[in-house]
Amino acid sequence: MALRPASCVLLAGLSVLVAGCGAPDISESISDYVEAVDGSLERLCDCAALQGHDTIGECKDALGQGAGKDEEEACIADALAGDEQEGEEYLSCATVALRDYADCLADNENCDMSFLELCVQDMETKLDACGMSQLRGRVESCSKPS
Repeated sequence: MALRPASCVLLAGLSVLVAGCGAPDISESISDYVEAVDGSLERLCDCAALQGHDTIGECKDALGQGAGKDEEEACIADALAGDEQEGEEYLSCATVALRDYADCLADNENCDMSFLELCVQDMETKLDACGMSQLRGRVESCSKPS
């Protein structure tokens, strides 16, 4: 039995509809988040002694700054599988919080511990405001320590 043109159009329409119902691509949001984590680690190491390290290089090595980006992104993608829409919302919010954290750390020119603590408190407040605590835990389990 040959398909009539109307049947072909219907089948083509269904395949587009099914393809359109897939999970959103959040790879860019994941990449932005990982870059924000990495940037905050870099700034954290500007005051290496506050992290218990003698040099910036030693601090970066200990915190994994600049390493494992692909693995971290894959882990986050897996952690958010099935929750991509909410995950993208969380990642967007958390990325802003982490960039603000990095900016705060950059302002700590004298490497003052109390200044660092204020930066951490501000970041935690902003991350808490992002909500979605179950997603936060899954995402942070993939990230380097900050």
